Amino acid sequence: MLWDNLCRKISSTPLDSISSIHDEVQVVLASMRSFDKFDIFHLEERLKMLFDRVAVYDTARSASLNKASKEILARQMKEAKDRLHEARIKEGKEKEELNNLEERKRNLLALLDQQQQILQSVQVEVREIEEEIIALENTSSLSDEVAENLSTTMKQVEVVKEELENLKPFV
Repeated sequence: MLWDNLCRKISSTPLDSISSIHDEVQVVLASMRSFDKFDIFHLEERLKMLFDRVAVYDTARSASLNKASKEILARQMKEAKDRLHEARIKEGKEKEELNNLEERKRNLLALLDQQQQILQSVQVEVREIEEEIIALENTSSLSDEVAENLSTTMKQVEVVKEELENLKPFV
């Protein structure tokens, strides 16, 4: 019964994990030795050979994994350096774009100040014209009769001016 369980345990354990059941196998072998009814020397030799080969396999696998790990690490390092290089290029482009935007901002702020000054100047002009309109609205307008009298008087003044020009008193 012990041997059947041990055989199942060994056969169901994956190759990469066989060394992990070594102590358990030793406990079972010690139990089997205590019966003194069986000669388990041949079995012990086979199990010793199994665990010796497993130890060689584990060492080779570990070395292989270590070498593979170094290759993987080298590849990962190269990939990381490539990504860093690409990120630095992107960073440079983004800094350049930021500088361009900051320059545009300064130009726009200067243009904004200039436009605000123009607007203030136009607003002053608008207020002056509005005040002129208010003043004109408050001035009483001439009636048609007054306007006609003014026109007539102006004509009379012109006639008198002409008469004076034509007058030669000392001739």
